[in-house]
Amino acid sequence: IKNYLYAASFAGVLVLGVLFLFFEKNKKELYKFHYAIDKSDAFVAMTDFGDKVTYANDVFTAALGKNKLLGESIFSIFDLDCADSIKNSLKPRVPYVGEAKIHKGDTDIQLKLTAIGIYEGDTLVSILYMGMDITKEKKLEENLLQMNKNLNILVEDKVLELKQKDIMILQQSRFSAMAEAISSIAHQWRQPLNALGIIVQDIKMASDYGELTKEYLDESVSKSKDIILEMSKTIDGFRGFMKSGQERE
Repeated sequence: IKNYLYAASFAGVLVLGVLFLFFEKNKKELYKFHYAIDKSDAFVAMTDFGDKVTYANDVFTAALGKNKLLGESIFSIFDLDCADSIKNSLKPRVPYVGEAKIHKGDTDIQLKLTAIGIYEGDTLVSILYMGMDITKEKKLEENLLQMNKNLNILVEDKVLELKQKDIMILQQSRFSAMAEAISSIAHQWRQPLNALGIIVQDIKMASDYGELTKEYLDESVSKSKDIILEMSKTIDGFRGFMKSGQERE
């Protein structure tokens, strides 16, 4: 839509420029054309070769006031960013087409601007400026960009929220599995602990009855070590499960 509006605006301005040049030498027709330009909805102004405004149509004067235009440098009205581009374009007699701003109080008027040089022989004697107001289109474009930016922020927030929920679900799942693991450890340790208790009682009874030999003690210690080693493996497995970043199996 924006490109279509720009193209339509530029086409209208270009037609005005062509007609102006076509009727330049015909005074009667030029007068009629001058009146039409005065009443058109385009911003039209002319300057001398020194960039001083010599003519401004009704749209221009209504926007800024005639006293603020005539005799002033055109680049005190437009933003200065386009000054060098316009001058460089007109030197090889190429019309300038671009965008510019008119500062009006606290607001700016955005223009699609065309500048056409008028020559006598090889000498630039005046410049015709024609612009179409595209402020609404630019505002719409800015609003769309802002909406797109806000939408991206919203999407990022939602993605982050979903990631946090996934983390919470994973933690809850891990805690649930941890509870099951603790229950399983308690179940797995109950039998070896009973076995250790029996070994300790056997050692005491053997000592009480004078049957505690070195061979019997070494065998009991070896069995106890084996049981403790298996219990330690259970702890290591649980500890590995608790470490973050581990893939679940």
